[in-house]
Amino acid sequence: MPTFFKKNTENENPEFKNSLLENVEITEQNKNIETEVTPENANHEGEIIDSIEYAKPTKRRFSLGKIISIILILISVAFLSFGGYFAYSLASTSQDSLGQGETQNIFEQAGRLINSTLNPNRRVELKGEKEGRTNFLLIGRDVAAGLTDTMMIASYYHSEKKVVTVNIPRDTQAFDGYETQKINGVFNGGTSREKDKAKKDIAGAESLLGVLSKEFNIPIHYWAIINFDGVKKIVDELGGVEVNVKKDLTDCLYPTDGYTGYIRPCPSFKTGLQRMDGRTALIYSRSRETSSDFDRSERQSIVVQGILAKIKSQNIFENVSKISAYLNILGQNFKTSLKLEEISSLNQILKDFDTQNNFLRIVWSTGNGFLCTGPNPTASYTINYCGGAVIGKTQFSAAREKAKTQIQNLLQEAQSNQLFGAQVVFVGNQSSQTAKARDEFVKAGFNNVDLNNTYKEISAAKKGTTQNVTLYIIEPNLKVLYDGLPKKPNVGGEVKTEFPSTFKLPSNFSDAKIIVWVQ
Repeated sequence: MPTFFKKNTENENPEFKNSLLENVEITEQNKNIETEVTPENANHEGEIIDSIEYAKPTKRRFSLGKIISIILILISVAFLSFGGYFAYSLASTSQDSLGQGETQNIFEQAGRLINSTLNPNRRVELKGEKEGRTNFLLIGRDVAAGLTDTMMIASYYHSEKKVVTVNIPRDTQAFDGYETQKINGVFNGGTSREKDKAKKDIAGAESLLGVLSKEFNIPIHYWAIINFDGVKKIVDELGGVEVNVKKDLTDCLYPTDGYTGYIRPCPSFKTGLQRMDGRTALIYSRSRETSSDFDRSERQSIVVQGILAKIKSQNIFENVSKISAYLNILGQNFKTSLKLEEISSLNQILKDFDTQNNFLRIVWSTGNGFLCTGPNPTASYTINYCGGAVIGKTQFSAAREKAKTQIQNLLQEAQSNQLFGAQVVFVGNQSSQTAKARDEFVKAGFNNVDLNNTYKEISAAKKGTTQNVTLYIIEPNLKVLYDGLPKKPNVGGEVKTEFPSTFKLPSNFSDAKIIVWVQ
């Protein structure tokens, strides 16, 4: 087993605990574990440190999984709020977290909640629903550092019943009307200008929302903020989540909770489906081992997908005590502009949501055609639009227009990315048609292609003969997208969805989504 668990005596949850992630700090007895200067004891900025004895762990940035889980948790908040007393208690408990920015009447919220629950067809309509798309700004705030290091736009498409997420890289420069800075500081700029202490978080969220909404010319209907403890407790309340780890990851420079040393043994994750508790899921989401915010964004969205699936599989909405437990956690760890009856509507909309096929993601990174590193290589690392344009400023930029187009057409862009980014493998044995089929897919725009044209499980092609080409598209949603292509790769042969059990793929092709078999 790649990840090991043992009983957690702190919270008396006997289900699991990752024994590889024990919170062991560096002490006099173990601080000299690494004394030789090697690449392994370099920090994440590339600076070599003398030894782990003197290393100061870098504080980790906030997890994206913590943020998107808000939508998931919000779904559970009010699903079966039957009865006036329970509805009133629910509204009262959530008063300090929900509907931020608007005056809230507890009795009015409770009445609306009862009405929408008992009469599902008369639920409150979400903003943007008439237009077919409701947009959320999900914010993860590192309270210790005072920065919003994770920002995501999540859109729900009502007719298509799909959720699409896109991250906004935290190092992207932005102008908020007052100063140009990394976008992860815009929230704090808004809070610092608000005199009313009770409204500071609202001002920060609205400031960030305003910059992004204006930049991409879309309405952002709701915002939500969550902190570190919130997501950890929520995942534990769910009994943990299953996360599909895409590739091996070991991080020996992950700090303890108090930033006084490094976790020992080193947190380690093996490729494949892993079961994670709250702490483990956050470590996987926040690890900087790959030194890429973009890799982290992808891992975090995968964790979120796991949370969605767990909420759905547990049918937790029928358990009033569970809802109460979530409220107690959320009341201390998050705020949102969603009102209680809107959360109830969101739950009704998403209760039958397909977490596997209808959850799509776009991960922005440099090299995507419109984001580039900052123009001054000697300055701190920044991201601008290619050509130097900055979010929030009005100068024309072709790169800005590309970014705007992607946000405005998020579903179409995500589906395109999903199809053209799927692993396509071409398997044959000395057949010229195998390489030709690969070239056709590359010309059509597919960018994740692999070829094995010496596969011994297939009889070798004979000179002058024509081989049969069969295209297997394993996932139904990819088949739908492929069928909708205006111009398909010209490879000939049949298109099927079920790969024969008698065929064996090369071991390194086991995760392929599209298989082109030539024999």
